[in-house]
Amino acid sequence: MEGTAAGQSPARDFKQSFSKEVTAGKRREHTTQVRKTQRDKAISAKRLKVEEQEEDTGTEGGCSSVTVITWSEAEVRSAVDTVYNKPDERLVALKQLRRFLSTEDSPFELVVSLDVVPFLIRLLGEPDEDIQVEAAWCITNISTGNHEQTLRTLEAAPYFVAFLGGSNAQLQEVAAWGLANIAGDSIHCRNIVQAGGAVRPLVRLLVSPVQSVSFTAAFALSNIARGQDPRLADFFDSGIVEAVLYHLSRSPVNTELLPEIMWLLAYFTASGEPWVKTLIDGGVLGWTTQAISQVTGGQATVPLLRVLGNVIALSNPYTDLLLTHPHVLPFIWTMLGSDLRAVSKEAAWVTSNISGGTTQHINALLSNNFLPPLVHLLKTAAFDISHEAAFALANIGSEKEHIALLLSCGVLDTFVRMLTAPSEDAVNVALNFLGVVLRNHPDGVMMVEEVDG
Repeated sequence: MEGTAAGQSPARDFKQSFSKEVTAGKRREHTTQVRKTQRDKAISAKRLKVEEQEEDTGTEGGCSSVTVITWSEAEVRSAVDTVYNKPDERLVALKQLRRFLSTEDSPFELVVSLDVVPFLIRLLGEPDEDIQVEAAWCITNISTGNHEQTLRTLEAAPYFVAFLGGSNAQLQEVAAWGLANIAGDSIHCRNIVQAGGAVRPLVRLLVSPVQSVSFTAAFALSNIARGQDPRLADFFDSGIVEAVLYHLSRSPVNTELLPEIMWLLAYFTASGEPWVKTLIDGGVLGWTTQAISQVTGGQATVPLLRVLGNVIALSNPYTDLLLTHPHVLPFIWTMLGSDLRAVSKEAAWVTSNISGGTTQHINALLSNNFLPPLVHLLKTAAFDISHEAAFALANIGSEKEHIALLLSCGVLDTFVRMLTAPSEDAVNVALNFLGVVLRNHPDGVMMVEEVDG
């Protein structure tokens, strides 16, 4: 992620009876649940660790080529047999097995069926660090398999945690990667990794001078932080605020690491006001907004929008705080026009949360020209994005003085068509917007009738 699933939130017209803390909070819980599920599908919680392949520049014409790794059942069985029975050739065989396990069609099922995983785990206790690295790498990639295959690797977790505290950077990276894959499999596996003491050494490695180690530590921490009821105290007691600040305050920000940092913050901010307050008090939120200029269009865009939306959904004072940062509204406005579906949808969700606030928040949106992109999304985007835009526009329309402006943008017929949408949530938004029009515009009845409302 995940999170506590709650009822769907009404549009802003409901807020005449309910406070932002109730309506936006309920909507945040629901949408956070949905978005975490979508993110888990879009970005795998498990990742194969593959070897950086060397290019062969000796081909005719000086062109480079990459060797494609293939395997056969006989080759896999031979490598496993050598790992078991020929100590003098074990390292070479482990490397071969690791390469087989790094392919897109990795022979996980075959390797697990040969019952070599317990022996690989035993090799983690060998004094030879080269053997440890190769065995750990094999286990790490096996842990990207299905749930049953991942469970076979669980007993490697204590070794991996121990490697995090060592001095071998390659072992640290492979171990962090393995823990990330195991934690990403399920809540059960995540809890075992966390209970095994992985968080504290991972937080320490987040500021490793070896970039690949810090990146992999961030990946592992993100997987441990997601899911239902992560024990976030482990992170904060281990100095996560200081570690995150170390990266966000650097100039320039490490843009390769930033997406993982932002996903970590997205999970933290989705977990409630106390953790958000801790992040704000520690200066993390301020540095996060400073990083906006280096995020636009990159892989950190969606999680950054998620962070902003989660914070805004908590209460009006938090929205006030965010909107004091000059980069926030221009960033969200730009992302509304993104060609990437996930980005524009997330930006529309954040906008709807802003519009669910005070009159000043709505005025800030209007003065920053949010109306044209919202109307464009309402009319032309796929339903799930159009729905988010409808929430924002309906919230704006709950301020009576803005009804005429909205109607002049030609949104009425779209809201009428939304009455037949396959979503009760969308129908409620449309009904409330039309109710506002009928009650507050002198020609409301006639205008609704003209669009067959």
